[in-house]
Amino acid sequence: RAWKQGADEEIRVARQLARHLSGRQVVLLHDRRIPGRGRANIDHIAIGPGGITVIDTKSARGRLRIEKRGGFLSPRRELLLINGRDRTQLVDVLERQVEAVRTAIAELTAGELDVRGALCFPNLEGLPRLGQLTMRSGTIAIDAPRGVAKLARRQGPITLDFIERIGSNLTRRFPPA
Repeated sequence: RAWKQGADEEIRVARQLARHLSGRQVVLLHDRRIPGRGRANIDHIAIGPGGITVIDTKSARGRLRIEKRGGFLSPRRELLLINGRDRTQLVDVLERQVEAVRTAIAELTAGELDVRGALCFPNLEGLPRLGQLTMRSGTIAIDAPRGVAKLARRQGPITLDFIERIGSNLTRRFPPA
């Protein structure tokens, strides 16, 4: 049941992303398998003029907040809390997905392409109305579909030809799940 709910949310978010990114020179890939990682997959990959956005859709409901702990005598940490529960592992998983994409495109870009992650929560309270929540020095955004689409269509120097080339490369490297 939980798997079906997650799959339904992914489809809903895919449609919302497509609507928000229509006509914006952004190539979208959906539900891509990560080879060598069992059943691991990437929900959505957006390739646009400003770089690549790796998007993980989550169907959690409730209140979200980011809390910073530690600092003076212990290492400073950022925690992702949903309904008071530590869900930071969602960020850890997304970072591994981002790294897999960076590795896959390294030969095309010499490591100079901006690759970011986004946790997309269509049903959460506590998401900002203006701006985005970020973690891990701004490399991970946390937002609803509209905000994630805004990140995916960020301005940059990448031409449509190169966007399509990156899309083809990622399609080969990450087959449909």
